[in-house]
Amino acid sequence: MALHKVQKDLPMEKTVEPIDFSGLWDISDGKKNTLIDILKSIENGVREYPEKISMAFRSGDAKVLREVTHKTKSCTNYLYHNELTALLQQIEKAALEKKLDSSVKEKIARVNYIAESILPDLNFHLEQLKEL
Repeated sequence: MALHKVQKDLPMEKTVEPIDFSGLWDISDGKKNTLIDILKSIENGVREYPEKISMAFRSGDAKVLREVTHKTKSCTNYLYHNELTALLQQIEKAALEKKLDSSVKEKIARVNYIAESILPDLNFHLEQLKEL
């Protein structure tokens, strides 16, 4: 999948690439309950962390921003979502360098938009697994 770059002139409605769930079966060793636990953890992170990233940025706390971004990256890594991973890496690097400018704000807005966009798919797959 192609990596998308966030640019100022791109609307938030720009297409969000789908989640690749195939790798999750591998890390769960094909065990349904393990996969459900992993998906719940990812879903909780996708639901909670983007707002925490936004709050850290608004408060200007580069240390907390880096920590929460790193947690989010770890939580979402197995979704194989290239754009989300790239954005989180860029935000984490900016926080580490204490360069919290408008480009970081735009990246955070895109992370929030992606999170909102993929949550329904995560929830759908979670519900499907519970019914198996």
